[in-house]
Amino acid sequence: MADVFCRSCGKGVPAGTGFCASCGTAVQGAAPGQPAGSPFPPLPPANWGPPAGYAPAPGGYGQAPQPTNGFAITSLVLSLVCLYGVGSILAIIFGNIARRQIREQGGQGDGMAKAGIIIGWVSLGIGVMVILAMVIARSSDSGSSY
Repeated sequence: MADVFCRSCGKGVPAGTGFCASCGTAVQGAAPGQPAGSPFPPLPPANWGPPAGYAPAPGGYGQAPQPTNGFAITSLVLSLVCLYGVGSILAIIFGNIARRQIREQGGQGDGMAKAGIIIGWVSLGIGVMVILAMVIARSSDSGSSY
């Protein structure tokens, strides 16, 4: 009857035998955590993990990603939707609120907030230039009479 089982192939090896007759692996008594005569291969040790000298993965498992700030999304969307200048002004306001919240509380969306602010200022500037051009064109037309 086999007192010990080979760690490589799982075959029974008589106690006191130095090598497994099937695979030739060196066998010295029962494996740790395995009772003598067990037909199953040994389990890994309880403290199984990365080898010594290696750090665990950063962040670890199960850590949910931080959500994107809602004001950043709103800022970007409003900057792209021109509502007669109101969208641009709201995009600038919401973008600044989002950047402050992200800086204080953390989270995603700083790039979206910056984009919303920049596009909001550009579209506001274009809107002001269009209004000025229309006023100038209107005033030059009213000055000429036929």
